[in-house]
Amino acid sequence: MIDIDWEFITEIVANIATFGALVVSLVALFITVRAYYQSGLPQIVVHIEADPDKNVFLFIVENTGKGVAFELSFSEIDSSIYDEKTVNYIKDTFIERGIPVLVPGGIRSTVISGPSGKLLESKASPVVVSYYVKGFIRSRKKMQETFILDYSSLIGSLIVKSDNHQVKIAIEKIEKDLREIAKAIYKLN
Repeated sequence: MIDIDWEFITEIVANIATFGALVVSLVALFITVRAYYQSGLPQIVVHIEADPDKNVFLFIVENTGKGVAFELSFSEIDSSIYDEKTVNYIKDTFIERGIPVLVPGGIRSTVISGPSGKLLESKASPVVVSYYVKGFIRSRKKMQETFILDYSSLIGSLIVKSDNHQVKIAIEKIEKDLREIAKAIYKLN
């Protein structure tokens, strides 16, 4: 009969279980550290918005994340989206020059099309944004994302002017009426 050393087998199983627990703990630690790192990264969003008060379309870049984005640059933008009146000024904006630093909650916007509404209903164009983030192990890591600037969802929308716009119109009307009253009083004197 073979004599089985149960104590030795139990010790081997316990050592294997201990090693397995160590491996699981290290993987869990790595995942936790990685999740913590990723929660502190910037989240860059690029989109088009309509400003009904000014009757223009805006190119907007936002950092909705918790980290700082460095050296943002934009490429592959279809220049046909720019209004004829604004195309000469675009080269002086962040679209062409880039953004050195965009902090959490930071927003940059610029007009790309005015009242002429050159934007086409079926137009959609990509934009590639490149930027650097604080690296997990290295000093900085380059990130690159592509966004689709969709104009079709903005065209033909029902737009309501803001309360501030309505107040501005009312004040301008009051100003015009006061000028007329002042002219009438001046004529009476």
